[in-house]
Amino acid sequence: MTELYDPVGLVPPHRITRPEDVEKLRDSMEREGWNGEELIGYSLDGGIQLLSGTHRRLAAIRVGIKVPVRVYDYETVVRVWGTDSWSELMKGQ
Repeated sequence: MTELYDPVGLVPPHRITRPEDVEKLRDSMEREGWNGEELIGYSLDGGIQLLSGTHRRLAAIRVGIKVPVRVYDYETVVRVWGTDSWSELMKGQ
């Protein structure tokens, strides 16, 4: 199930690698709001760790809008990815 979240409280999967993309996304979101796929995340330590959407998340923060996120439980992520090291990787980012 997809729900809307304040992007400030979401943990991105990696650092911003293309700042120019954030600005393009911000401009688009100012004109049209959220337009596109939901973000994917999972519950971790009482918060939500994103698996996608680093640049979209920051653009949404700059515009001040909530973002749609499909949140899976940790066990589902482990089963799909085939490893439980994903959370350790995310904690290190």
